[in-house]
Amino acid sequence: MVLMVSVLYKKRALPLAWIVYQGKKGHTTGKRHVEALTKVELLLPADCQVILLGDAEHDTSEMQQWVQKKDNWDYVLRTSPQIYVQDGSQSQPIGDYSLQKGQFFQRHEVGFTQEASINVTLVGWWSIRYDGPLYLVTSLSNGYQACKYYRRRFQIETFFSDQKSRGFHIHKSHLSDPKRLSRLLLATCLAYIWMVCQGLLLIAEQKTGLIDRTDRIDKSLFRLGLDWIRYALKRQINFTPIFLFQFSLDFPDVR
Repeated sequence: MVLMVSVLYKKRALPLAWIVYQGKKGHTTGKRHVEALTKVELLLPADCQVILLGDAEHDTSEMQQWVQKKDNWDYVLRTSPQIYVQDGSQSQPIGDYSLQKGQFFQRHEVGFTQEASINVTLVGWWSIRYDGPLYLVTSLSNGYQACKYYRRRFQIETFFSDQKSRGFHIHKSHLSDPKRLSRLLLATCLAYIWMVCQGLLLIAEQKTGLIDRTDRIDKSLFRLGLDWIRYALKRQINFTPIFLFQFSLDFPDVR
C-alpha cells in the first residue's frame, strides 16, 4: 500500500512524498497520514498557505487535529455518511441530514464522530452532475469555498493512471516488498516530473503538432512529454533533457 502526498499544478498532481507499507486495501491509520504529512512539511516554506485535500481515506480525527495545530494549514476531506456527528445536543449519522440533488448545506462547529473529539464545518453537497451526494469535513468556515477546493482533488487520479495503465505500468512490476516498491516509485515519480516539464517545453516551443493534433492540444502534459521522448528517440533527434537536479546546501535533510 502506498500513501502519497502531491501538489496540484495545472490539473496534474506532482508527487512530493510517500510512505509504502504492508497492508490490505482500505483505510489506514491517522499515524501514517501524519507521518506522510511530516515529510512534506519539511519541504514547504514556513509562510506557505496549504489546503489539504483528501477522500474518505483521510478523514481521521488524529490527522485533522495535527493539521489544525499548523499555521496557514487548512483541509477539506470527504467523509462517510455513516459517521456520527454531534450537532448541538443531537448526535446522528451524517447521512440523516436532509439533502436532495442540486442542494447544499453547511453546519458550523459540529463535533466530528460520536466522541466529538474535534469541531469541524460539515458540508453536504449534491451537484446536479453527480449521481450521489458528497459529505465534506473542513477547517474552513466557508462551505462553498471548501467545495471549490475539493473539486480539484480528482486531479490526483490522472497521476495514478499515468503511473499505471497510461504510462509506466508499475502495476505490472508485481513488487511486494515495501522498500523495493518505494525505490521504484522514486524512479517513476522523478521520470513523471521530467515528462511534465518536457511537455511544458514542447508547448512553449510550439512543437506539439509533431505528436498531437495541429488545431488543438488533446494530450496531457505528461503524455506530451512521454510521446515526445519516444518520437525523438525513434528518429534519433538530439535533445537536452529539461529535468536536472539542483542541489542546495540549505536543503533540509528529509531522509
